Amino acid sequence: MVESDERAIEVGSAAASYEFARGLTRALAGHSSNFMDAVATEQPTPIRVLLVHGTWPYGRWPASVRAAWHRVIGTRPAVRWFEERSTFREALLSRIPGSVSMDVFSWTGGNSAGARNRAVSDLEMTVRQSATQHPDAIRVVIAHSHGGNIVLRALEQLSASERPHGVVTIATPFIVARPRALLEWERHATLALRIMVLALPAAAILATVSRSALTPYHYIRAACALLISGAVLWIGTRIWQCSQRAVFSRPPAEQVDTARMLVIRAPGDEASLALGFGQVVGSLGYGIWRLLALPARLSSAVAARLPKRLASWLLAPVLLMLALRLVQLLTSWWDPQTCLWWRIAAYAVLITYFFIPIAIAMLALPVAAATLIGVLFALLGRVGFGVEYGLSNLSVEVAAEAVPPGEYKGQLYLVSPNDIPAELNGMRHSAHELDCVRSRVATWMCELRHVLVARSQPMR
Repeated sequence: MVESDERAIEVGSAAASYEFARGLTRALAGHSSNFMDAVATEQPTPIRVLLVHGTWPYGRWPASVRAAWHRVIGTRPAVRWFEERSTFREALLSRIPGSVSMDVFSWTGGNSAGARNRAVSDLEMTVRQSATQHPDAIRVVIAHSHGGNIVLRALEQLSASERPHGVVTIATPFIVARPRALLEWERHATLALRIMVLALPAAAILATVSRSALTPYHYIRAACALLISGAVLWIGTRIWQCSQRAVFSRPPAEQVDTARMLVIRAPGDEASLALGFGQVVGSLGYGIWRLLALPARLSSAVAARLPKRLASWLLAPVLLMLALRLVQLLTSWWDPQTCLWWRIAAYAVLITYFFIPIAIAMLALPVAAATLIGVLFALLGRVGFGVEYGLSNLSVEVAAEAVPPGEYKGQLYLVSPNDIPAELNGMRHSAHELDCVRSRVATWMCELRHVLVARSQPMR
């Protein structure tokens, strides 16, 4: 009899707790009890998860090459976190009740702005199709590393009805990039570098021969070197312009609603540390450039006028000399030694070609060398963000942040160092392999579903 009474009390307590929770949910929701009804009937709303990998998901080698290599050596390739039967996927499926289906969005994984731009366009189409095909499901996107930047930029192009209900980013260095206008002395210094690239090869060819031993062959070589230098300079300028377009064709997302977002960060993330080190290198190079390019800053007023005509000064005498030599070869009856205007032209060429460029080079050469140092440091500091960021060089400001740009309204989960096992030392960027991260993602997704169903409103 006592045991029956105790069992009745337990049943009554459970029923009372259920009614209390049901009433609380109604009060919070205002008018709905769908959440508790779903719990009582054990038919929670289905969840569809889209997994987005980051840069180089299979390492530097493509998946096909990796699979062929493992077939040759007779081993089985490791299962990546987003693939079937991975520990990450199995953990979510076992910890989230109800129907949970997972899809993978695969992109090239290239560390470049162009690869991410193409991935953004493909992801927009994938998310739109998922919203159309599964309107009643809760749609969640889980992204790792630079996959989070792709997701954020895709969200800006989607309407409210097309966007996923929740976004999880793991170890994502959120890129913030803005165009940068060069200062006056910086423009002069970069112009000095271009002039040196254009004129130095031709000047070096002519400088190796004494003035009395110059022949038409030397001038032809100098003209060819000048043309090649001009082609190299033009190609470099085109690459710089294309890189700028790739970086800013889809600017980093800054107007995305982050209220239903979970950002997971781990201490000592080597990817973020590498990007931060790149920023330090870029700042160091800029400081060296400012110090060594002091003549460009002191003589900006003079340098603003001379370099504009310098290229024509270097090219016109060469063309004039070639033309006069050609006339001399074609008209053997003409004696240049007795021709006054030939002597005047020859002296003009010597003065224009030798003395003026040498005087300007004494100022431009150290400035060009300092600019080259600054450009190389900027390339090394920015290439970690993507190839185009490095090639855009001094015309872009880029940084990596811990949370999305703008006002972040979502949740931030920082992995405790005590939760990182010893075998993951040096692999903090692979935070998805941590059990605490998998547990937090599963809990957050359950909480998201509960909130959305409890409110019983369009899940937007």
